[in-house]
Amino acid sequence: MEIGRECGFLGIAYRSGVGDLRESSALELALKMIEEGFLLKIYDPFVKSSELGEINSECIGTSSDFSQAVLAVRHSLFTLEFLGEYKRIIDINSCLSVAERKLLR
Repeated sequence: MEIGRECGFLGIAYRSGVGDLRESSALELALKMIEEGFLLKIYDPFVKSSELGEINSECIGTSSDFSQAVLAVRHSLFTLEFLGEYKRIIDINSCLSVAERKLLR
């Protein structure tokens, strides 16, 4: 596995606070990343692992040991303290405010 191809994937539902995967662009991205050879640990507290049939169950986790994460959906559980555990956050949906981005740097 290449360096940088392993990451957490935070939030896979279609929006914050729900577990609905219908029309989830985050799910589409996760599937594409897996197809491209990324090793993901997906964490969404609102989505049951049984609902992620297309994704190998080994990808599902409650947290990640990886140093970087894709932030796709900002659930309330994803506090600055939680996110601060990662060395790099890739915020694909502008979930973080400018002030939060500065704090995490």
